[in-house]
Amino acid sequence: MDAVVIIFWAFSDLSRLTLAKKGNKCQDVYALLINLGLSIPVILGHIFFYLWQTIMLRDILYSDCYMIYFYIFIHRLDIDKVLSVIGIIFVSLEIILSGLAIITFITNKRNV
Repeated sequence: MDAVVIIFWAFSDLSRLTLAKKGNKCQDVYALLINLGLSIPVILGHIFFYLWQTIMLRDILYSDCYMIYFYIFIHRLDIDKVLSVIGIIFVSLEIILSGLAIITFITNKRNV
């Protein structure tokens, strides 16, 4: 289940970032609107991995004999959940900034 979710999540995130880059460079409102639409599955992917991830990073690092001394730190700080929250924060900021860019592009086209 995790593999299917991560494939769709990665595809939608890559598409979203490509459209955001194109929309900002070309001042294309439609690309930014599609970017906003693709932000929803990306945030849902982050929420999925925050709540229901089955393979934890700390388990992988604990099984590696070279990383065993980090176990106490990683055990107290669930790094997977922290990274998911950071991802949600960044995507949320991108949604706000994309909305502001759309408003700016629309008002600039009206003034020209």
